Amino acid sequence: MQVEWAQAVRQLRQELDGGDEQRHELRMILRLLEQARLRQRSHDAVACKKLAKASLVRSTDLLQSIPFHQVSRSLRCAHELSSLLFASCLDVHSNMAEEALKILDTTLLVSGAPSLNHHVHAMIHALVERIRLPSPPAGPALPLHRTIPPPKVLHPVHAYHAREPPALHPFQRNHLLPSRPCILRGACAHWPALSGPRAWSVEALRERCGARWVPVEVGGNYVEEGWGQRVMRFVDFVDGYVLGDGSRSTGVGAADSDDALSSDSQEGSEEESSNEDGASCKDRKRYNQAELPGLHHKKRRRDDEENTPVVGYLAQHNLFTQIPDLERDIMIPDYCHLSHRANDKGLNLDDSDSDYDLEDTIVKISSWFGPAGTVSPLHTDPQMNLFAQVMGRKYVRLYSPSETHKLYPHAEGMMTNTSQVDVECPDLNLFPNFQAGVFQDCIVEPGDLLFIPVCA
Repeated sequence: MQVEWAQAVRQLRQELDGGDEQRHELRMILRLLEQARLRQRSHDAVACKKLAKASLVRSTDLLQSIPFHQVSRSLRCAHELSSLLFASCLDVHSNMAEEALKILDTTLLVSGAPSLNHHVHAMIHALVERIRLPSPPAGPALPLHRTIPPPKVLHPVHAYHAREPPALHPFQRNHLLPSRPCILRGACAHWPALSGPRAWSVEALRERCGARWVPVEVGGNYVEEGWGQRVMRFVDFVDGYVLGDGSRSTGVGAADSDDALSSDSQEGSEEESSNEDGASCKDRKRYNQAELPGLHHKKRRRDDEENTPVVGYLAQHNLFTQIPDLERDIMIPDYCHLSHRANDKGLNLDDSDSDYDLEDTIVKISSWFGPAGTVSPLHTDPQMNLFAQVMGRKYVRLYSPSETHKLYPHAEGMMTNTSQVDVECPDLNLFPNFQAGVFQDCIVEPGDLLFIPVCA
């Protein structure tokens, strides 16, 4: 790695991008990196660690001081290289493996590790092998598979059964182009995540991913005060929020507030609620940065505020990029690659046509993992979605854009994509037209695939 790291630093110096102020700060960071590397080669571990830490702090401060869309690739590379060098300084101490792992996971989260990604993952793999997870929490815990009575489905989304999924052209013609939602029952039942030795369960994911550091949304939902995001070990998230009620997780394995990830709210068309502890993933047609769906519905809080469970939700996270081993357990449906443009190539879209009008698209895969009762407020998404349920069940309600005036979206600010209405307990004095809104709904079971168009 040493040769590639040095080459990456030289290439970064030659290709500095970003604004003048950003480039000036990057030159300072590169100077620290080069000095740290010289100390490492001369076996001055103390000086190397000090310089590498200074480089990482400066690159982190710079990342947090500018809007994400203005972050240059050079800055992301600088953060990655600083993290690799500082983690390697910590890695020589057997009792610092967890801290080194946290640093590398953090650079995957905030920089994407664009330069030496394979080395980051290789070092992470070696560190995970040395870390022993704590035993599951002792004492009373919430039942592992809690169930909440699902809402009654009133206006079912059109469903296809496992033995008769639509072919590509009928799906494109009947659902994709006219923006008509549908649910494909059992379409993902063959995924390794749902059957066989790699099947997901809370226990299996705890064992496989427990040492990793992940971003967890903590609080009510993103329209409420007190909502935020913290980075914590996956095992602490599972033990505290999925197996527990959040009371064990306060301060356990969580990053300090200055280490928490920050992001913008999402533009997002559905109201979702999870009826059992579950995990799901969603394939998106295009990349969308920093999407933050909601958490636990305020209706389910207890009257005694001091005993209110703290809700944690691993939401809208690209877990499969951070932990590539999990990506082996899922498959991208062919429907993701169909063109959503209306016959722009003059194709005759009949069932016998051999040209499926496939697009060379970038498919973004996000994941959700949370306890029973997790609820996302009614909101809109800017892209089409294929939502796959792996564990648990999820109730989803969909409204057409023509119903928007009955849903009372926020008029200004960052939440204009989000309704003000509490769907489970609407205030009809404030929002009298909501009850006239026409919707479709369904319950997504393990192995199901729900198509959510942009214009549901």
